[in-house]
Amino acid sequence: MASSTSFSLKEWLHSPRLFLSLLLLISFFLNVISSNYAKTNILSTCKFGAIYQFGDSMADTGNYIQLYPSCSYARLPYGETLKKATGRCSDGLLIIDYLAQSVEIPFLDAYLNKNGSFDHGVNFAVAGAYALPMEGPGLNSLSEQVDWMVSYFNTTCRYDKG
Repeated sequence: MASSTSFSLKEWLHSPRLFLSLLLLISFFLNVISSNYAKTNILSTCKFGAIYQFGDSMADTGNYIQLYPSCSYARLPYGETLKKATGRCSDGLLIIDYLAQSVEIPFLDAYLNKNGSFDHGVNFAVAGAYALPMEGPGLNSLSEQVDWMVSYFNTTCRYDKG
């Protein structure tokens, strides 16, 4: 019998206190990586097969333009360094792009990109995302990204229910 204090993955990720703790842990991990990266390319020896990214405009590789195709990120000068508008809120590469290069996998496609290749991970980040759930139309939150991730894994992961 399950205790009343047990959480499902979705409930755990939607809990603000636990979710913020997870974000702090990820931030710490990324700070350690970036400080070590200056000394040596340690990530290339890790042999990561995939990256799953959450975030806001600092990590969005195209989800926002899938939601709002007429936004300014859908045209140059955004993506100018990449020779095309990609939906990045930058004229070039994002930190997640450098991380992908470092672990020697292709850039992550946006989850909402129907033509995306997700063989090496998925980018769930969307520009303007809130850290905590918000009510209202057009408000994207990290909890919505978690919902996308759960949906993605439910449709792509195979497991034996027996």
